[in-house]
Amino acid sequence: MRFIQPVVSSFEQICSYSAFFTSVYCTPYIPIVKNEIHLATITEADTILNIGCGAVPFSAIHLATLANAKVHGVDLDAEVVTKASRCIRRLQLGDRVTVENANGTTCSAREYSVILVALQAEPKKEILEQLINTARPKTRLLFRKPSPKFMKHYDPLPYSPQPLQSIGQPMKTFNETVMYVV
Repeated sequence: MRFIQPVVSSFEQICSYSAFFTSVYCTPYIPIVKNEIHLATITEADTILNIGCGAVPFSAIHLATLANAKVHGVDLDAEVVTKASRCIRRLQLGDRVTVENANGTTCSAREYSVILVALQAEPKKEILEQLINTARPKTRLLFRKPSPKFMKHYDPLPYSPQPLQSIGQPMKTFNETVMYVV
């Protein structure tokens, strides 16, 4: 039974209405995103796609502020995208972060140098295949991998292809971010 995703999504939507709660919600993810910036050597020259950005697009926020990169977030839920857009405007990050309603299984990777796929995004196999089929050479694909205790709550990554590198993460629900390079 998957109950974590709807609970987290509801909590995130509530947090999206307040600058204070957005800040509180985003703070624990700073070391996560710093690890991912290090893993993929993300710089301000990168253009990033964040699949499954959520109502508080904390990954996009941190990538934009910590790496000064341009980030485009997508989410399958139109209501979540409306809340994420409002959150981005409130944080005055509209010049570096955009969000739209889209399905990760149909997103083209062609215009991005880095793609970060959220833990809750699914189906991961189809998303990975789409990204591999549409990415330019040397595009870095980052996927957050569920911790063993939480595998039944999230869609698993396929066994093949194998990621090129990974980095440990200090979270209970996901303990690793893996990187594929196209």
